[in-house]
Amino acid sequence: FEGIFCSRLGMHEEIPRAEESYSFDSIMLSPLNILGMIAYFVVLALSMCFCYSGRCGSARKMASMTIVFTTWFYIVRFSLRYVGSEAWEKGENVFDLAYADVIWGGSDGNWGFSQSLLSWTIVATVWTAEASPFYQLFGIFGAMSGSYVLITHPLKPSDTVSITYGFGSLIAFLCVFMLPRTNSMRELRWWLWLLHACLIAPKYMPMERQMDRMSLYGILSVFGLLMHLTASPSPWPTRDCQISITVDALMCGILTLVVIFQRTRSVSQASFWAFLMPAVSPGFVLGCFCACEHGAITWLVTMLQQFVAWVLRHRNKESDNQLPGRWQNLGLWKRTEDYNTACCHLAELVGDAAQLAEGNAVLCIGCGHGDELNFLQKKYNLGRIVGLDANTNSLKFVPCASQVELLQRRAEDMARGAQRVKHDEFNKILAIDSVYHVDKAVFFEDCARLLAKGNRVIVTDVIVQPGAPWWVRWILTLMNVRLGNQWTQGEYYKRLSAAGLKIVKFESLEPHVLAGSGLLPSKMLLHLDYVILVAESVVARPTAAIVGSGMSGLVAAHLLEETHEVTIYEAGQKVGLAGLQTVIDGVAIDVPLRITMPSYYSQLSALLKDLGLEVKAVPYTACHSRGDSVTLSTSTSWLMHILQHIRYIPYLAKFAFAVYFKPAHAGECFGTFMRRHALMDDDAYKIYSLHLSWILSCSYDMVESAPAAVILDFIMSSNPLVKMWERSGTMVRVHPSMMALQEKLLEGKTIRLGKPVSAPVGPERTIEGVSYDVVIFATEAPAASRLLPAPWCDVLQQVRYTPEPSMCTKIAGCYPLIGRSGALITSMRTAQGGLAS
Repeated sequence: FEGIFCSRLGMHEEIPRAEESYSFDSIMLSPLNILGMIAYFVVLALSMCFCYSGRCGSARKMASMTIVFTTWFYIVRFSLRYVGSEAWEKGENVFDLAYADVIWGGSDGNWGFSQSLLSWTIVATVWTAEASPFYQLFGIFGAMSGSYVLITHPLKPSDTVSITYGFGSLIAFLCVFMLPRTNSMRELRWWLWLLHACLIAPKYMPMERQMDRMSLYGILSVFGLLMHLTASPSPWPTRDCQISITVDALMCGILTLVVIFQRTRSVSQASFWAFLMPAVSPGFVLGCFCACEHGAITWLVTMLQQFVAWVLRHRNKESDNQLPGRWQNLGLWKRTEDYNTACCHLAELVGDAAQLAEGNAVLCIGCGHGDELNFLQKKYNLGRIVGLDANTNSLKFVPCASQVELLQRRAEDMARGAQRVKHDEFNKILAIDSVYHVDKAVFFEDCARLLAKGNRVIVTDVIVQPGAPWWVRWILTLMNVRLGNQWTQGEYYKRLSAAGLKIVKFESLEPHVLAGSGLLPSKMLLHLDYVILVAESVVARPTAAIVGSGMSGLVAAHLLEETHEVTIYEAGQKVGLAGLQTVIDGVAIDVPLRITMPSYYSQLSALLKDLGLEVKAVPYTACHSRGDSVTLSTSTSWLMHILQHIRYIPYLAKFAFAVYFKPAHAGECFGTFMRRHALMDDDAYKIYSLHLSWILSCSYDMVESAPAAVILDFIMSSNPLVKMWERSGTMVRVHPSMMALQEKLLEGKTIRLGKPVSAPVGPERTIEGVSYDVVIFATEAPAASRLLPAPWCDVLQQVRYTPEPSMCTKIAGCYPLIGRSGALITSMRTAQGGLAS
């Protein structure tokens, strides 16, 4: 192997042994190499500072640091082995040599592990599309698993990504394919540079055009599998750099399994993927699992259903042509041999059991192409019928009447998100031959929330007989009837009772469904039954009162609306969140000023995304003056912004070190923390303390007296040392104003303006003579202290509250500053008498 390696590097002597000693005076680096290494480590250091400042927990940070230390220990030791060698003296980049060590060598080399890591990295680039580019830089220049273990992934990632990720990923796989086939260091270097560019470019140059994420995961999984199968298995590594990259690859595999378990909370699923991983590679497992999260299983089941429907329909094609449709349920094979007719009979049976009548509002879940919607509307003349299906069938659906609608949405989301179904919006919920494909426990709990007392949910379902053998359950699992959905009759009664539903009908439909379709073997039918079930909501919806209509009050009302009847009380004549908004020259002005930092206000950012609200970047400048002299004036230009902060870098570096590596003492206030580390007397602190005072809406002395842990948590998220390298515009605001958020949060809720709650609220939770199950106070501390009993009253009275006037004015003549003849300015007079705008 050493002979092959040396010949490709143009070396004529053996690679130096680790045990040999070298003089560091013999190290010779070209100026270009020195500059490249400086840039390398600067980017790595900045990326690591940003990533470790995230709110991911100390356990993940310790795991990341352990991975980085382990992998870089071997990289550094590998680098020292080349000191004094011919390749080193020629100016060969040590990192290129490290890559050559893990790529070249064929079956005797380390390519089996290396391609596993690289393939995983390509899939993970799409997986982490929502994450900051700093994680990608940290992973590429540091350790992939060490970086990605720090990322907090969204619970509901977008179903699309920029098409740049598609192009970049496919070219990246081409690079990985070519790396072991290179014959010179120059050729290897160019493919490596192209690979890195493909991994980084999508983060910085995303195109507006989107592509389906599930399809991309599927394609990348196939490429990853082919790369894994065509690579020669590698022996366990013995050389430093090979050990380093193998450790990283193994940790990426472990990270994948941890994520799978966190997402599914299923030991069996995580074990299945762990068993599969050595044969198919971590990249394939990650890609397949992500594709499943984005609906691959649903898509495959739909394809299977369409195939089964095609088979059943062609039993008697001529007769079925008389009753056209694209039905996909199992059908009720009673008095007919025609598939479409059998499907209509099953839908009619459900409609009769639901006692559908003229004017009813009906919700159907998992309704395929929507044939059942049109059928039920024509037969029962419903007031409204809405169908939900996870597939894109809604795009081709043609309703028979204006009361019929088919939406592309998962059944599990019907009571969640901005487009969730409202309480009592429907008086009947139907699931015709579909409930076993959704999370049944969640579905029935949501039905109990959404249905008013006395309204009903009607489903047809496959149930398992008690004592059914394991192979029956295994076959059902392969048919996308998950283990958690394989209920017996006894489980049905127990689970629905716990959810607040009472079963009023439970009737077997066999042998007219499973046996009638002829799809399952007779031995399996002995352990299964197909039933129709009618359940009634028997629990009244609890009530909640929210005192205050600011951000806290409206968000609390939004969250409680899923489970409670909500009433909001507001003392003022306008809603507190955006009621003071004003409009000048057609531009909406938020009063007070409302901008947010997504990296810190992660929950607010998630709420805005969930509600489908648009946010726009806010280019901003700041000016700090003392007397007649200006101490700092920032620019929207990225380069100028950096140059204006350069003189504060030593202070910011010292400040960042104290914040990240010297935690506050128990009970310590922020001012004491800063004095303990000699950080109070610098001009930079006097500037940045203004920012803290403005963000926290309090005076300077209140900032210094606040708990250090609270202030440091904010600083670690905002990270001024890293922020100075970012362009202006990292702050965002709701577009066109906060009024859009206010209107979304108020939808479907009762609000009583000009209704101050004057009397203290006691244990009976009574307001204006109405008793509530829950009362939430979302007001300022002084107001809440008058409404709550001791000891709350005594505690809240100690909170200092400093209200300050705001003003909104138009300043003319600002054209040289902002590019227009008039500027709309929101101003806030601070407690110190300054003016922030």
